[in-house]
Amino acid sequence: FTFFVSPSDILKYPDEIRRIISAGQNVGFLLDAEDPSASFEDARENLLLVAKCSSRLVRFSVGSGAVKLSDEEYAAFVEKYGVRVWDYNISSADKPDMYEKMYGELYNLASTRGTTRAVFRITPGTNTVSALRRLFESVRSKDQLVIMSWDETTRNYTVR
Repeated sequence: FTFFVSPSDILKYPDEIRRIISAGQNVGFLLDAEDPSASFEDARENLLLVAKCSSRLVRFSVGSGAVKLSDEEYAAFVEKYGVRVWDYNISSADKPDMYEKMYGELYNLASTRGTTRAVFRITPGTNTVSALRRLFESVRSKDQLVIMSWDETTRNYTVR
């Protein structure tokens, strides 16, 4: 798992942060879209103070497309800090219609943007298993869909 935390939460919950890391899990930074450089530096400094380590994993709660930087500034930010941005196209909360939302969003991405790849962010819960089963069944019945597992720690960065 990767737990994305804000710079202030690192200091607010130091024992939990150390517990996550000691369990072999990843900590990533949930950054402010208004000033990503400042919030990244704060997060890095706080994690070093609390757990004597750092992270290159970054996520913006608003998605990378809403970060208040031009494409050139965004690319410079990623290069300067050597970060891996975890981004997603589709986010699904745990609800009874979870499958319908995921499949509908996937269809919309393909038809409106011509997207051939989508990254899902799923909030796990009681409906997750049935929604994923239905999604896997749909993928098996359609040649144009393939499910791949991506690890945000090794995934290549691409400009948004």
